[in-house]
Amino acid sequence: MYYAALGQPQDAGEFITVLQSRLRASLDRFDRALAECNTGGVAIMKKHGEPWIRVSPRGKQDEPESLVAIKAEIERRWGTTDPLDSLKYAEFTSVATRENLSKDVLRRRLLLVLFGLGTNMGIKRVAVTGKHGESEAALRRVRHLFVNQTNMRAALVKLVNATFAVRGRQAAGR
Repeated sequence: MYYAALGQPQDAGEFITVLQSRLRASLDRFDRALAECNTGGVAIMKKHGEPWIRVSPRGKQDEPESLVAIKAEIERRWGTTDPLDSLKYAEFTSVATRENLSKDVLRRRLLLVLFGLGTNMGIKRVAVTGKHGESEAALRRVRHLFVNQTNMRAALVKLVNATFAVRGRQAAGR
């Protein structure tokens, strides 16, 4: 009854024969399209002496209307301030007995570390892919010394309180 519901034969040989005929028909259509140069950007070429299928990249697609509306509403309510930027100005205290970094360097490194952790990109990839001049070791040190549960909770409390304060001012101004 399950095979009938799926519209598939119970015999494995018959199933394979149907599948092979569908594959042959698709490959024949592709072969004709290649001969007529009507593949929609697909081409067969050589790369390192081996056959290679090249697919031209798709153009940029329009943003869905719902996403445009959501972005507009967020910008209307809270402006263009990035929450990650707000977090970097929170007071992150070091667990070390002494720290010798300037505020600007610490903020830049914190922003990179928080970006790496928040996007699930990882500190190593942020260090390798960026042109920010920060080493992986420096970012890992900042992560180890400054990004802990207590500091993250304090930073989030500060961010949420600031958000509520802005909402309160906006509501009072209406």
